[in-house]
Amino acid sequence: MKKLLILIIPVLSFISCNRENSPLMPVLTAEYFPLQVGNRWTFKNSSDSTVLIYEITDTKVFGEHVYFERVRTFSDGTKDTNYFRIAEDNVVLIYYEGNDYIYIDFERPIHEEWDSYADFYGYIKQRNISTLVEAGSFNNVIEVFMDNRSVSDVYEFNRYAPGVGLVESIRFRFGLTLSSARVNGVNYP
Repeated sequence: MKKLLILIIPVLSFISCNRENSPLMPVLTAEYFPLQVGNRWTFKNSSDSTVLIYEITDTKVFGEHVYFERVRTFSDGTKDTNYFRIAEDNVVLIYYEGNDYIYIDFERPIHEEWDSYADFYGYIKQRNISTLVEAGSFNNVIEVFMDNRSVSDVYEFNRYAPGVGLVESIRFRFGLTLSSARVNGVNYP
């Protein structure tokens, strides 16, 4: 019995120490970046209260992979489209100019950078934070910092909540906060 306790105590100590980087506690990327046709997020702009809508509208096949089409609709009606998928290694990839690039790696250690598309890069700034927005109060939020090495003032501090996705984005001179969403059949608030 003593030998069993000697083995169990170090394992429990390892599990309780530094959960944010523990290989035993993987992040469920699909929870933080939900990709399902019909998902829709409505954000309010802090500088002028205009509305920005993100919506997963379709899937597309490029090469051998299926990507989810995310359309952003701005308050003036203009739109842009990006294509995302979650890779086998649990990383969110963006399809850009014929290639896959890391968009977010939720499992990276804090402050460990990854290179993305078009001179963008990112890193996990903090984990296990709480965020209160019009759509609700969210816990276990992960904050992701994104910036561009060539273009100034395009940085973003994006906060992702499990089960919802992006809930807040703090940017140069303005921010976006989630006012409502329908994600995987669930309405917020």
